Amino acid sequence: MYSDPEWFGIWQKFDVIFNHSHTNDFVVKYLEKNKIPHGKLVCRGDDGIVNLFAIDFDELRDKFWKKFEDKTPKTIKFIGRDSAWKGPWAFRDFHYNYLMKDGWIASAEGIGLSIGTLVDIFK
Repeated sequence: MYSDPEWFGIWQKFDVIFNHSHTNDFVVKYLEKNKIPHGKLVCRGDDGIVNLFAIDFDELRDKFWKKFEDKTPKTIKFIGRDSAWKGPWAFRDFHYNYLMKDGWIASAEGIGLSIGTLVDIFK
């Protein structure tokens, strides 16, 4: 739907669109590039909004955060959804073409079972 110009008008139907930033790929490479009119775009930092997801990271710190000293050396993680536009296969290729030969351990976490994305990840 995103890439089909027939559906570009859908964004005008929304009163507000919550997004991470006014300068990320969704805004710059999609909305602005395609000159897509849209409802009010509200992003982190607008009107005193600190976090769009209502997660108190300080509360979660003791449960999930590792101290830097406890981090496994030479590791890198891709943490994201199964959305194809987030590029999990680019991360896969980056690992195989550059990181693996230098002994890095790469892992992709949070990838869903989207049929389309799985085809790209495992090809």
